[in-house]
Amino acid sequence: MLLAVFAAHSSLRHTAGLSENVALSLALAATLPLAAVRIAPLFSLVATIAASSVFIVSARLAWPATAIFAWLISLALSPLLLRRWQAAALLIAAESAVIAAVFVPARINATPWDATIAEGVVALAAWWIGENLRARKEVTVERARTAQRLQALAEQDAVARERARIARELHDVVAHHVSTIAVRAATLPYEVGDMPPPIRTALNEIAEGARAALVDLRAVLGVLRSGDEAPEGAPQPRLADLPRLIARVQSTGTPVVLRIDGQERPLSDGVEVCGYRIVQEALTNTVRHAPGSNVDVDAEYRADELTIRVRDNGRGRPCAPGDGTGFGLVGMRERVAMLGGSLRAGPRPSGGFEVVAKLPCPTPAANSGEERPA
Repeated sequence: MLLAVFAAHSSLRHTAGLSENVALSLALAATLPLAAVRIAPLFSLVATIAASSVFIVSARLAWPATAIFAWLISLALSPLLLRRWQAAALLIAAESAVIAAVFVPARINATPWDATIAEGVVALAAWWIGENLRARKEVTVERARTAQRLQALAEQDAVARERARIARELHDVVAHHVSTIAVRAATLPYEVGDMPPPIRTALNEIAEGARAALVDLRAVLGVLRSGDEAPEGAPQPRLADLPRLIARVQSTGTPVVLRIDGQERPLSDGVEVCGYRIVQEALTNTVRHAPGSNVDVDAEYRADELTIRVRDNGRGRPCAPGDGTGFGLVGMRERVAMLGGSLRAGPRPSGGFEVVAKLPCPTPAANSGEERPA
């Protein structure tokens, strides 16, 4: 709008043989359409360049400086707002007007060669700037898309790795129960001497089936485990191991308080392992991203649900950004989703970070109190 006001004022002072109405109309047509360049870019840029072309050919001396500025802006915006062929067509039209002005009789519009060359070069430079900005914008957009694709692939890889890890842990749980079945079925005939042959045969079949299932489980575990990954010799962690985990974290200088609410009871192996891993990952993230922060770990036992809550105040020592993979929450969600629970993780309003996991556990495991072999 300011360009149109200054152009109108200048056109009335320097008409160069044009009537005031014509000079004013051309000045407004060469500047005012730019106000609608975001709404109708093609119409706006075509109108601006066309009006300036009329000035160039018929009344260069009446061409306001603000209209020249609008002309250059239009040429620079055309590659950014229009299709490539449309922008090229506008450049050709502008350059054609500059060249055509040379052949206009001098009595109408004197056009020295140096002015023609300058106008042609400036118009081409303005268009090239817009084309260069367009190319940079496309490169930026493509880089963002590539980064998103790489992020998606990295998340998929993290999910696959976490699922394989969960499957390996579940293998230990299932193998324990199957091995218990095999041992009980094989030893029961010796404990009960007087046993009917059909029952003894059935127990032998159960023991053989359990042993075959263990062989299949070991084969599946071999597929899930990478070639350079050594098998774990220790039993899977449980919620009862949380004090030892917290003691290790406290030794790094991070204060941690553990609170148990409700009636503590043995839960299924899947819930026990999942609850421990969630606390472990949450504490690892705190030590990694906000070392020294005060951390509260709450485990609330309900009749049909276990709630794990880990929160810190975010007031620890600053650390360098970018450390860590950033996929710890992905693993938490996979574990919780496997059990049909829910997970909420994010910044706290008062500062810090909070992880809340709700794991359904309607019935405790029947033999979860037994000691499992390593």
